[in-house]
Amino acid sequence: NEFIATHTEKTYELPGNNIMLKVPEDMYIVPKDEISTYWGKEYAEVYDCIALSLDFERMAIVSQVDKEDYTPEEYLKEGLKDENVEIEEQTIEDNLFYVTRTSYTGQNNQTYEVLNCLYEVEDKFVCIAIDFNSTEKMELENIILPIE
Repeated sequence: NEFIATHTEKTYELPGNNIMLKVPEDMYIVPKDEISTYWGKEYAEVYDCIALSLDFERMAIVSQVDKEDYTPEEYLKEGLKDENVEIEEQTIEDNLFYVTRTSYTGQNNQTYEVLNCLYEVEDKFVCIAIDFNSTEKMELENIILPIE
């Protein structure tokens, strides 16, 4: 498969304090400069990185937005259009992540989970959305790691 042959990278350096996104062996990272090739220019303008499994059962998307006057909690609640969403705080390598966990049922009647998380870097929020089949659980502390 040509896609697999050209996308062997398993890590993506995240903005901020020496952390990276490290995906499982069956996921592939598509960096910003190649996103438009697969999804179109409008996606490349929004996303810094997309990581996915070939069966699309797992995906992680990284983007950055200006904080403006939002707190992390306000930004997540407004973005998810849910004032009552539960937000957890999780510290990884001196970065404070704000994390929501939601679930949905896919067309195949499988249950999927979504982690929406963000952390602050200067005047921006770095946002990471992680979508996965519940049978293939992904936890933030297993994929956000210190740069080695």
